[in-house]
Amino acid sequence: MPRLRATRPNEVWTWDITKLATEQRGVYLSLYVVLDLYSRFIVAWMVSRKENSHLAEQLMQEASTRYRIGLGNSPCTKTGRTHDGSRLPRPDGRTGDHL
Repeated sequence: MPRLRATRPNEVWTWDITKLATEQRGVYLSLYVVLDLYSRFIVAWMVSRKENSHLAEQLMQEASTRYRIGLGNSPCTKTGRTHDGSRLPRPDGRTGDHL
């Protein structure tokens, strides 16, 4: 697992997906959260009925546009994979730990 350190805001973002139980047994929603590692500020979030890499990529893109930062080395994933096992693409077209 990579050890990341941020020395200023918007230097490193991290993200996670949390399952939220609904009133219907066995039915969950996915809460996507993008967090600035330095300030712990939630820079973006969304709730969806499904979990997939396109939604995670869309959320990161919307956040980077909103805060006018490039996706260079800022956001990071813990493993480079989404929770459904698919690889999360980087802006250069490759897959990996940093977006």
